[in-house]
Amino acid sequence: FVLRRLSGISTSSLSDAARNLQPEWPAVQTLGAGINPLHKVDMGTHLMGFAFTVKCAENNYGGLVHALQHITKDSVDPQNLVICVDTCGSPKAVAGSLLSTEFHRLGINGLVVDGNIRDVAGVRRVGDGATSFPVYSRGVNPTAGTGDQPGQIQVPITMGDEKITINNGDVILGDDDGIVVVNLVQRTECLREYEQISLLSSLLDEAKRIENRDDAILEQISKGKALLDCL
Repeated sequence: FVLRRLSGISTSSLSDAARNLQPEWPAVQTLGAGINPLHKVDMGTHLMGFAFTVKCAENNYGGLVHALQHITKDSVDPQNLVICVDTCGSPKAVAGSLLSTEFHRLGINGLVVDGNIRDVAGVRRVGDGATSFPVYSRGVNPTAGTGDQPGQIQVPITMGDEKITINNGDVILGDDDGIVVVNLVQRTECLREYEQISLLSSLLDEAKRIENRDDAILEQISKGKALLDCL
């Protein structure tokens, strides 16, 4: 339900919708300007899915190997997952073309790293067109860490400039503007299922209203009308 409704909605519209619906939706947050797509996402294509959280030890990519083992050996359905990685501020790269290629092969939707990656050219070649593998990171470093510590998986982690909490299962939405996190687990854990659906519908309806409004304004401007006259 959630991912189907998110299809075609931008991070900007979702962020604006949450602001308009305060205080009902304080749990929609952005990772900030520090974490960006490695390459531009194709127009109309989003990174979206449910967070599979990974906390790596300092300068160590073992947490991602642990995640890969868990997904493949424990029959975890990789569909609709986004791997979200807290590197604890480590400067060394924790992922590159090998992990990205394997995650894509498994059907995972994308990778978001609050830290550095490497093998940029190889990562950009993973998939093609509509099947490209979106990767977001804080930066690039050719030097990799070690992989001898398993880290932690499926635990709350902190990411982004404002160190927001991401829970395993939270909703991740990404496009060229960055990443928005809907803290779905925290926000709806005390609600009945029908209440969760109603609350989410109000957020997504507002985001869609904003998208339609902006599209209408852009059309008027393209026909020669001044922006201030459209507002």
